[in-house]
Amino acid sequence: MEFATQIEVAADIIWIRLHANGEMMIRRLRSLVMVEKSLFYQGLGWLRI
Repeated sequence: MEFATQIEVAADIIWIRLHANGEMMIRRLRSLVMVEKSLFYQGLGWLRI
């Protein structure tokens, strides 16, 4: 899978978790998303949160 696609998928997962659970601390969100650290933060950047 292309790296840009991996970031988009991570962003989608982050969005779904936030939509389902509401606001939360980054640490909690990261534990729910379960992707590698760099992909998680790049996914957040993709969403511009």
